[in-house]
Amino acid sequence: AEQIDRAATHEKREKSILFCPSGCSSSHAAVKWECSAIIDDGTGQCKLYAERESALLLLGGSLDVASIENGAWELDGGVFFQPSLPASSYAMEFIKDATIKARRCNVETKRNKRIKIHSKDLPSAFSLLPAGVKAEYLLHKHCRQWYQHNHHLKMDLFCRCKPLSEHVTSVNQTE
Repeated sequence: AEQIDRAATHEKREKSILFCPSGCSSSHAAVKWECSAIIDDGTGQCKLYAERESALLLLGGSLDVASIENGAWELDGGVFFQPSLPASSYAMEFIKDATIKARRCNVETKRNKRIKIHSKDLPSAFSLLPAGVKAEYLLHKHCRQWYQHNHHLKMDLFCRCKPLSEHVTSVNQTE
């Protein structure tokens, strides 16, 4: 399964609208994780910035990293989360359409009793989403749940996952 995932990721890199301005091959590209937070203890504020593995450590281990990185290749700005912003209208439209399609399929299957299909075989709304929207959904879900469980830390979390060449040594920090 891992080899199939690598092949699919390589194919997405090749078809991605993202490119290196120096003309580097997409085979050298990787996804970069960035995470910044403003920490306020009541006496002052500090901005915390983490990237790559440090950002993933800050976000916690339950995050579906592979799915989010896979979807990052489909979105020209990468995948990002900021608590003050809702999911993109692009993602919300796909989620709405997928939910309607999944419900319609479930209703049609229940009406047609001649077809024996187990409920686990019916498509879920999530399974009908493109990889980019799945990535945005998963990142928003994880970060909002993280924020709910850690709101007492008085930390605002901003997270971005974007494709980046592995040969780039410096990137402007997130704002």
